Amino acid sequence: HKAGIAMLPGEVLLLVFDFVIAHLKDPDNEFTVPRAWKVAVSLSHVNQQFLFVLLDCPRFWTNMNTCGEMVKSCFPRTKGLPLNVQLNIFYCAESKELSFDPVITELYPLMKHWG
Repeated sequence: HKAGIAMLPGEVLLLVFDFVIAHLKDPDNEFTVPRAWKVAVSLSHVNQQFLFVLLDCPRFWTNMNTCGEMVKSCFPRTKGLPLNVQLNIFYCAESKELSFDPVITELYPLMKHWG
């Protein structure tokens, strides 16, 4: 016997999930890629209905950032949608060298999918 939000059809749940994710903001950095994948993962653990709805909607998995495990887990769920990629570049003033975030090794092979 379902009650509350569990009674909502998948289409309505998608609207709720869109609303939640659209209102995520990192107060410390306005330029960061939204951590939609973290919210999607958390929501997918609520129950089986949430899991199926989220896995069937690739737009929740297209934000790629500094977590290699996230890239490996989320990329197959994007179903070919363009990826929103955030890469950090580090500058060492002492050696005057630039370096990329280590996640570049996971993201570089997916470059043709970058949006």
